Amino acid sequence: MTDGTHTRGFLLRTLIVIVLVGLGIVIGQALTAANDDQSTLDVVTTDVSPLVMHAAETQDSPQNINEMAARTDVVARGYVVAVNKGRVLDDAPGEPIVQIVDVVMKVDETLSGKADSDLVTIEWMAWSEGGDQGDPRRVIVLDGLETPEIGQEMIWFVTREEGSVDGVPRYGLVSLDGILTVVDGFIDSRIESFTEDGGEPRLAVRSSGMTVEELAVEIGG
Repeated sequence: MTDGTHTRGFLLRTLIVIVLVGLGIVIGQALTAANDDQSTLDVVTTDVSPLVMHAAETQDSPQNINEMAARTDVVARGYVVAVNKGRVLDDAPGEPIVQIVDVVMKVDETLSGKADSDLVTIEWMAWSEGGDQGDPRRVIVLDGLETPEIGQEMIWFVTREEGSVDGVPRYGLVSLDGILTVVDGFIDSRIESFTEDGGEPRLAVRSSGMTVEELAVEIGG
């Protein structure tokens, strides 16, 4: 990749932003768009390999689940109900544009804290295309994480950030380890065991195989 692409990648690695959304504002457009925009979310148009990116975790990243939960306002568990096209990142001349999608989760349970709404929306980097070389559309895979799909059960660790999006308070993650998939009651992290220094696996990887109940105990510990 070019230096410009590395710069773009660095900015994008920390992009995942969570927004707790008021039920009356979003539920209609989220569920309607889930049906209307499915064709636009067909992110693979060629047999091109995905664009693999790695998120740089800071030295201040949480070392255990309890510490991560302590830094968040809410740990929400629920099901993805919509995946809608969001904003487009196209602010670097000559570099590929990046399509963001809004992944909407219906909150069924909070394992820690209190959610302000029944819906939680996360901004997700879905695909990239264009640039000086006219690159074809490529799926973005961030540390092994692909865009969540409707129906997936997930757990998100959410923390408050300054500002708002369209008047709605902004929330973010302590780290990508705060995005967990649940399969049959067990944590099934899709994140890669990538470490820059070759040390122990990421926290999300270490939590794989735990039951949701065991995770809740760790949060409360």
